[in-house]
Amino acid sequence: MKAAKNCKYNRDCKVFLTHHAVDQCLLRTGKKPSAGYIRQRLMSKLRTGASVTNNSIDVFINDGLFAVCVPVQWGWLVVTVVNKNKGVEENKQKKSHV
Repeated sequence: MKAAKNCKYNRDCKVFLTHHAVDQCLLRTGKKPSAGYIRQRLMSKLRTGASVTNNSIDVFINDGLFAVCVPVQWGWLVVTVVNKNKGVEENKQKKSHV
């Protein structure tokens, strides 16, 4: 699936957040995510040559958090926010208790 026409480098490209993505970001950071900030990061990543893999792009937000963005007809949709360091943190906690 392709993003909207010329959305790859277009300033008018829209980024929308699902309720799930907002909830996950609030749960992990206590802050509501900004669609504008994620859009800037996404456009920067696309300019550097990132490609859509498995129909999504992971965009770094902060502290190991990534917004999973999928192309849709009207722009980009942030489906969820994941913590890529979660497994690392859990392993550190398990080792410290042993």
